[in-house]
Amino acid sequence: QIVILLCKNLFLEERNVSKVNVAIAEDNKEMMQFIDEGLRRKEFQVVGKASDGRALYRIVKEQRPDVVVLDLMLPQMDGLSVMEKIHGDPEITKYPEMIVVSSINSDKVAANAFDLGASYYMIKPFEQDNLAERIRTIHHNGEKKMTHTSTIWSQKAPAVTQEIHDIGKKNKSSVFMAGVEPVVS
Repeated sequence: QIVILLCKNLFLEERNVSKVNVAIAEDNKEMMQFIDEGLRRKEFQVVGKASDGRALYRIVKEQRPDVVVLDLMLPQMDGLSVMEKIHGDPEITKYPEMIVVSSINSDKVAANAFDLGASYYMIKPFEQDNLAERIRTIHHNGEKKMTHTSTIWSQKAPAVTQEIHDIGKKNKSSVFMAGVEPVVS
């Protein structure tokens, strides 16, 4: 009876994963495809894909995803600015969980992402199974209540945004960095 109960719980938990609505923000086509295919294989519902920050903001307002997989270096509006704008919009009552995926390996940038409510900060390249596990963990722990941007972030925002732009200008190469291809499971 215990084995049957455990199997039933695993089945129900796996079925609940398919109900998690995920939006992806990534300007690199290959990385977008890598993330999209990995999430769909793990039976997540991809409700929107954006290649720039403004498009992601619209998706969050219209589609109300549970989770956003967010690159920081996006055209038109970087990822941290998108997070700040979402926090500051009184019309957005359901704040999605944010999983930042970035080639920026900076404690300062990661700390600012966490200040804005990021649940995870993953360095590219990463394995699809790790991303799926992060989403399952978020889903299992329940939805986060809407919080507003801190005054500290408002003071740090211009400097961090400039740092992201500077890194982007220096690194025009692919996000897979130095020819390292992500592991596709």
